Amino acid sequence: KKQETIDTKQRNTKRRRCCCETKQNQTKQNKQTQSTMSIAFLPLQILLVAIDFAITLITFGWVKAIAKAVAGTPLRTVPVADDESHRVHPDFKGKLATTARGGTATLYEIAANSFKLFGDRPCMAQRKFLGWKTPKVKEFGPDLAWITYKGMGETSHKFGAALRAAGCVAAKDTTTLDKVKEPSRIAIFENTCPEWMLAAMGAFSQSITVTTVYATLGID
Repeated sequence: KKQETIDTKQRNTKRRRCCCETKQNQTKQNKQTQSTMSIAFLPLQILLVAIDFAITLITFGWVKAIAKAVAGTPLRTVPVADDESHRVHPDFKGKLATTARGGTATLYEIAANSFKLFGDRPCMAQRKFLGWKTPKVKEFGPDLAWITYKGMGETSHKFGAALRAAGCVAAKDTTTLDKVKEPSRIAIFENTCPEWMLAAMGAFSQSITVTTVYATLGID
């Protein structure tokens, strides 16, 4: 009986040792697996950290702060005179031009000077109106039809001559709030387009005053 008891204890001891060794082996395998998985997921972890860092920068406005720190000195203006609402770059304080290039003094003279200087250069472009895409949206073609400075000058002068032929006369050099009795003013009812500017330049060539009527308001 004593011998059987000893054999039983020995067998139990061996079983415990086997269990311990099995647990140790499993622990080693688990560690190895975890290590392998950690290495495999390392790029993903780095990517997630980078994304989180970028979101943090944007969320807290650090990007704007850094951009502002490295940016140059912003442009500052100074009052032209005593009125704070009229401002100018410091380099031009007290040096504002009183006349346009070449001594021109009126809008027509400025335009006429450009007609001579730039001749065959493109002045304005227009796309062909194809129709109404929706009740409120217009549709235009992709191609541009250009008008040169020379062409604009010729057409505007013809329009001005037509105004004079229709009975329009030059406006007075000065104006008042009194009712205008002579036909020295025209109203242009048109959308923004080259023809609008041609009509205005034609009127200016004859010293005829122009007022505008917004076509978007409708006929009524």
